[in-house]
Amino acid sequence: MRILIFAPNIGASLSIGGGNNFVVKQAALLSSELGQEVVLAGFHAFSLPELVRAHGLWLDPQRVRVVSGGGSLGFRLFRSFPLKLLAYNVLVSPRYRRWVDRTIRRVDPELVWFHDDIPSCAVPALNGRRTLLYVHYPLLGRTVEVCPPIAHTRGLVERLNDALLQSVLRGSLVARPEEVAEEVWANSTVTRRAIQKVWGTRHERTVFTYVPPTELVREKEKVIMAAGAFSKGKNYEALLQAFAGAGLEDWQLHLFGAARDAGYLARLERQVEDHRMKGRIEMHPDAPRADVLEAFARASIVLQGGEFEPFGLSMLEGMAHGDLPVAFRSEFSGSWLDVLGSGRWGSGFSTADELAAELHRLAEVQRSESSALAFERSQQFSREALKEELGRTL
Repeated sequence: MRILIFAPNIGASLSIGGGNNFVVKQAALLSSELGQEVVLAGFHAFSLPELVRAHGLWLDPQRVRVVSGGGSLGFRLFRSFPLKLLAYNVLVSPRYRRWVDRTIRRVDPELVWFHDDIPSCAVPALNGRRTLLYVHYPLLGRTVEVCPPIAHTRGLVERLNDALLQSVLRGSLVARPEEVAEEVWANSTVTRRAIQKVWGTRHERTVFTYVPPTELVREKEKVIMAAGAFSKGKNYEALLQAFAGAGLEDWQLHLFGAARDAGYLARLERQVEDHRMKGRIEMHPDAPRADVLEAFARASIVLQGGEFEPFGLSMLEGMAHGDLPVAFRSEFSGSWLDVLGSGRWGSGFSTADELAAELHRLAEVQRSESSALAFERSQQFSREALKEELGRTL
C-alpha cells in the first residue's frame, strides 16, 4: 500500500519539533516494520538524510521518500521572523493550496494521513481515498474558551495571529473532519478534549508517541534541564526564578530549544544576569539533537514548565534517561495528565516558589529508586504499542 503522510500543521513544514518526530516514527514503523510504501509531504521539507539526522531515527530510502512544495524560501523567512507564529499561515498562499491538491493526485496513494487538521483544498483530490487524521492540537482549539491558559501563555502578536487565522481562514479547514477521515486520533488527553469541543467528535482515539528503548543512566550530574521552543508558552522565566530561589549552589540549569522569539530570549538573558546566575544557567538555542540527548543523559532532573502542553515529549525523553520529572500541575498539560499520571509518576508545581522547594527536595533525595520509577514509566510509551495501533488500521 502507498501511504501519503502530510507533515503536522496541515503539511506546512516537515522538519523539527515533536509533531514531526512522531511523523518520522510513524513512517519508520509503517515502512520497515509493516512493509508499506511511505511518501512524506511538506510544503517545506527536510530531505530524507536531514530528517534522519534531526530525529535520530532511520528511514529506509527504498521504502520512504519525501515530496516538497519548494517552500524553502518562505520557511526561512518564517523562521527568521523574530516572533513565534503558527505554521498555519501557509493557508494564505494559493501556491500551497495548489500543491496539496497536486501532491495527492501525483502520488496517487491508497491512504492519505493528515496531521492536526485537514485543509479544505485537499478534499477534491481525496475522491474516496482512505483518509486518516492524527491531531497534535487543532487550530480552532487555540482559544480561551477551549484552553483557558492560552490567555496568558502567548504574546500579543501570537494572540493576534491566532485570532486572524481562526476568523479569516476558518473555511480553509474541514469543519468536521470525521466526515472526511474514517478515524481521528489524538496525541493526548488534552488534545482529545479539544477535539471534542471544537468538532463535536466522539469517536476519536488517543494514541501516544513513544521513546526509543534506552538503558537507565545511573551516574548523574548535578544538572537540571528543560527542552522546548524558546517561547512564552514554555514558561522558562518561572524555571529560572525557581532555580535561582532553590539555593542549589553546586547545580546547573540547562535550557534547550528552537530559537524563534528573539525578544523572549533576550528577556531570559537579562533575568539570568539579574539573578547573578551567569555560568550556572545556560541556554542552548537550536542545539543539535545529539547535544540534547547528551544533556538528558547527564541531567538528574527534567522540567516541563508549560501550563498548556498538549503532550510534552521532552519530559518523556528525560525520564527514559532516568531523569526525575517535574511538570506544571495543569489539566491542560499532557505531561502532567498523561506522562506523569497526575502525579503518580513524578511531581508537579503551580508557582515558581513551589518549584523552588521541589527542586531543593529532589536535590537531597536518594535518586536511584525514583530514577528507576521514571524510567519504568517512560518504557510504557512503547514502540510496539504504536506499531500495533498502526497495524490495526491498515
